Amino acid sequence: MSTAHATIFKEEIDNTVRKLLKYRSPDRFIFNIVTDTHLFPDDRQSMARFEHSIENLCAVSAAVRPNCIFHLGDMLWWNPQVDNPTYWNEERTAGTLNYARSEFLSCNKNTFFVPGNHDGAGASEPNPSVWSRQMVDLHESSVTHHSGVGYYFVDFKEYKLRAVILMSCFKTPDGVHYGYFKDQLLWLCREALQVPKGYQILLFAHMTPVGPTVGRFHNADLFCELMTAFSTRTVFRSADFSHDFKNAEGSVSAMFVGHGHVDWSEKFSCLPCRVIETACNLLHVPQFGKWPIPENGEPRPRAYGTVTEDLWDTAVLNMKTGQLDIVRFGSGADRHFNIFN
Repeated sequence: MSTAHATIFKEEIDNTVRKLLKYRSPDRFIFNIVTDTHLFPDDRQSMARFEHSIENLCAVSAAVRPNCIFHLGDMLWWNPQVDNPTYWNEERTAGTLNYARSEFLSCNKNTFFVPGNHDGAGASEPNPSVWSRQMVDLHESSVTHHSGVGYYFVDFKEYKLRAVILMSCFKTPDGVHYGYFKDQLLWLCREALQVPKGYQILLFAHMTPVGPTVGRFHNADLFCELMTAFSTRTVFRSADFSHDFKNAEGSVSAMFVGHGHVDWSEKFSCLPCRVIETACNLLHVPQFGKWPIPENGEPRPRAYGTVTEDLWDTAVLNMKTGQLDIVRFGSGADRHFNIFN
């Protein structure tokens, strides 16, 4: 850690560790949330900021020892100043993803990656099998994933907790890029939501089927109907298949997402869990009127060379009470919810 970097972030590291250690106990599940890193290798300032962010994440992790990290997508960035989409050819895409993956794994070997809509060649939606091979298969010993595509789940048995990673942005032959498609809905019914009694389920995705992205989202209504059927222990029906959740166990407690570049949270009547968005790790300040910001969305002030250049969360979930305390590092405020109610 450089002297300049240590000077800027030392107090923030110390304060974050102090708060998190107060929360730490055997019945609390602790995980980092990072999203929308948007790496652009030719931007030296942006890449240096990412290195600072990794150093901060590693410093806090060494003291707090979180269970895992979830990166919620958009590791890569299409820079509008570079009007040649072939910049993100397959080689540069793979190389940048490999670099980012290794940096996160240096902080926590249990880092789980969610595909975003910029994470494929051409900085567009990723190919499911390529993404799975590069970003999921490294965890074969601890992850159950579906036939080499990018959605999977991981169980933390000591906490009676399942984390379900969804693929909401990927290329399809018919050109639909956003949504949860039939095979993933079927997988949710038959595999991902089949948990033992007493389990809590957390969902992690890049985009949410409710809120500001709903108009662009394939099968948004079906996804919400499926989750409602699971929650109410009733039958889910679609034109292609049905599933009876009468004997289902467990509860879906929250859905964590990125994509919108703002802090935002809401409970929806059509979706039986709280949706929680984390603002972007990239130094970007969305502006109302120029960016699709929900009414209760909060853009965060950012500036290079200050603590606000960094932004990521550490979430602490009390598995007995459902209290979720989200501690912000960098720009923004801590947030507190009860997600079992």
